[in-house]
Amino acid sequence: MGRYAEPLETRFWRQVKKTETCWLWQGYIEPRSGYGQIQLSSPVRKKERPHRVAWMLLRGPIPEGMDIHHTCEVACCVNPDHMELLTGSDHLKKEHQKRRERGMYHKMKRVGSTSKEEKCQSS
Repeated sequence: MGRYAEPLETRFWRQVKKTETCWLWQGYIEPRSGYGQIQLSSPVRKKERPHRVAWMLLRGPIPEGMDIHHTCEVACCVNPDHMELLTGSDHLKKEHQKRRERGMYHKMKRVGSTSKEEKCQSS
């Protein structure tokens, strides 16, 4: 059995830790963005962000031109109840507004990066 012969859904849920609020991705986390990453099944060999996979598994396809916004502000959260679909421009507006409200507009790191890294890496 090849590395990705196991169904994506099985591999996905093995890497999720459900808490009282967020469902935290425990697999690979990209250090720069703080978002998780999962390899899709072969032959595609494409990588995808786990929150997008969660949405597709539990809510269906993501419409063309739509982004997923984390309402909980935890990049590694895969709980679809903590996500909303937004257009790309609306998503950017919301992110910029959050940074302005918190006085963090000048920083490139996502808001709350320290706490989310601790949450995402907890076992």
